[in-house]
Amino acid sequence: MREWIFIASCFILFQYVIGYIFLSFLWKNYKISMLIYVPIAWVIGNALSIPLLYCLAFYNLLGYITPFTGLVVFTLSCFVAIAVTVSNKNAVHISKRHIVLLSVVLLFFFPLIKNSVFSFLIEWDAVAEWFMKAQSFFYSPGIWGNQLFQNSAFLYTERSYPLGGSLLISVFYRLVGFVNDQTVQLYLLFFYLNSVILGLGFLNDRIRNISLLSVLLIVLSFFISPLFIFFSHNGYMDMVIANVFISVVVLYIFLLEDKKQRIAQYLIPITLIAGAGMLIKNEGVPLFILSIIFSYLTALFKYKRMKPVAISGTVLIYPLLAKTMWEYYKSASNINYYFNPIGFEDIRSRTTLIVSHYLNTLQYTPTQGVTLILAFFLLIIFTTILIAKRQYITLLPQLLLLLQLGSYTYFYLVTSLPLDIQLPASFDRLVLQLLPALFVVLVYQGEKVTKIFSNKQFV
Repeated sequence: MREWIFIASCFILFQYVIGYIFLSFLWKNYKISMLIYVPIAWVIGNALSIPLLYCLAFYNLLGYITPFTGLVVFTLSCFVAIAVTVSNKNAVHISKRHIVLLSVVLLFFFPLIKNSVFSFLIEWDAVAEWFMKAQSFFYSPGIWGNQLFQNSAFLYTERSYPLGGSLLISVFYRLVGFVNDQTVQLYLLFFYLNSVILGLGFLNDRIRNISLLSVLLIVLSFFISPLFIFFSHNGYMDMVIANVFISVVVLYIFLLEDKKQRIAQYLIPITLIAGAGMLIKNEGVPLFILSIIFSYLTALFKYKRMKPVAISGTVLIYPLLAKTMWEYYKSASNINYYFNPIGFEDIRSRTTLIVSHYLNTLQYTPTQGVTLILAFFLLIIFTTILIAKRQYITLLPQLLLLLQLGSYTYFYLVTSLPLDIQLPASFDRLVLQLLPALFVVLVYQGEKVTKIFSNKQFV
């Protein structure tokens, strides 16, 4: 068990190291708070890994991932990270306050970390849809000739789903040398923990006149609802998408308020992170499209800069290449997505059912606590004030959130699946994907409203 935990820890650390190296070159010569830098490095590390794993799977080269090659790559990446740190010592802004906040969060969640290592994976959908595919990539070097995608006996795994999460899990299997569904939960837990840390860092960075204890209480009260804890490491990929979404929203807010017009430094990570979301779950596709539209149009119309968009457009090739490979394979293997839209039939009854369920979810405290309903009322208040003061640009991150929710609503309106079954079975998980980003939007708008009432100028 100790060996498995050690390898899982190294795999987790590897993603941080790769993300740190990338950001060190991208964000050179200007300081970013450690509580922002660390979680963004995590999601960037995964975003860089996933398209590469798609390429290896497409060319049946996953067999090259072994404990030995893993050790070599990890060691080299650590040396590069050390060299980068020596040459750019001021890249990360670290303070005693940051260290205290991070330490308290990790200590608070230690029981959950321990539970992720020793608990068993029992969620049937997670096993069938994500871990079964991961196991197939342990026994097969790629997608061509892989029995899971060829044999009709595995139709229940929904073979058309994106492979990003399963490929990451399969890397862990290959590193330990056998299938281990138990310890890999530690890896999945870090998507949740990094969402918490990013929310903590954003609140600490934006509203600095509140006490250390208040920052901790605000963040923890939002992120410890039963819904978060249940999905933190149970094998579903919804917390992974939530981590992608909150990272995109934070970077987009930085882009909106960038005084020095470091546009490419935000567009590039937004592109990579949103692209990774597209390669992990289908819900990541509208997130990817919306993120690219919002961020690129902001660069073109707010800053009137074409060069950063062109540079980021070349980076866009990386996730799109992986997506193209997967779509080609599905077409060649006649693998079809189960979603078969029937159009807007019986739209009135469907709309009534959807709206009713949305409102019930809003006030259903056994899973959400009181978090969601309080956040909803705060959002209405902040939005009303900002519209009254004509601060429309501050509503763009919220609009991104609402359009993502709109994409889910569209699915419910046109799906051929029984809506009375599909809606309650899936909507809680879709809400989970939006909640961390909602926290960031509330902090952002709350800061702006505070400035309005204190008669301060907007950035």
